[in-house]
Amino acid sequence: MTDFLLLHGPGHGGWMWDGVVGAMEDALRRRTGLYHAMYTPGTVLAPDLPGHGARFGEDDPRSLTFEHCVEDVLRTVDDAGLRDPVIGAHSLSGLLALELVRRLKDVRGLVLVGAAVPDMFHNPVETLPLPTRAALGALRLYPNTPPESVRLVKEMALMLFCNDIPFPDAARAVVGKLRPMPLRPWDALPDPEALEPACPVTYMVLGRDRFLWPGAQREMAASLPGARVVELPCGHEAPITHPQEVADALLAYA
Repeated sequence: MTDFLLLHGPGHGGWMWDGVVGAMEDALRRRTGLYHAMYTPGTVLAPDLPGHGARFGEDDPRSLTFEHCVEDVLRTVDDAGLRDPVIGAHSLSGLLALELVRRLKDVRGLVLVGAAVPDMFHNPVETLPLPTRAALGALRLYPNTPPESVRLVKEMALMLFCNDIPFPDAARAVVGKLRPMPLRPWDALPDPEALEPACPVTYMVLGRDRFLWPGAQREMAASLPGARVVELPCGHEAPITHPQEVADALLAYA
């Protein structure tokens, strides 16, 4: 039995992993050959981070720090009884996942899906290309935006996140679910030890990503000792557009 913890990126929620979770749970059931209402072959958990998804508005965005998110996820892991989990992380949650690997110690594997891996002198937001950071800075000025947040307006979300998704699908699966993105969880510098994770790592490079450019992703993958690199021909929302491929990468550590 293998447990999985899936971490979404900024402005998103656990909902973005729905297709991946379904593919994984189906595969795990098929592997065991056991079908019983009281039997589970492993837990696949995709929680909402503080201030995101269904938890949007619970806290003042000014109080949502990186450390707050780390401690919240650690409590979630403990409450759910996850043991030696495989961790998946998307987008700016790459550093969050690396820090969890450092603190949990017993992690079976880590899969980074177009995820930010900063060096020790930069935070996750600073890994983004300059045009993306400029766009996010402009969006902070959008009316009715919460403090220390970015409101991800439709056209910008379509350009940065959904450039490879037909508009009707993007509107339904992504844009209509996005919430303002709190900034403070993504402004922390990494602990140097976290940048050398003590578990196997797979980095999935998203070849058509406009939020975190593919070239930067390849450089970040190369910075992780011994990381296996997989290329996907898609934009930033790989867990939504390529759920089976992402599920397969995670299940390789089961």
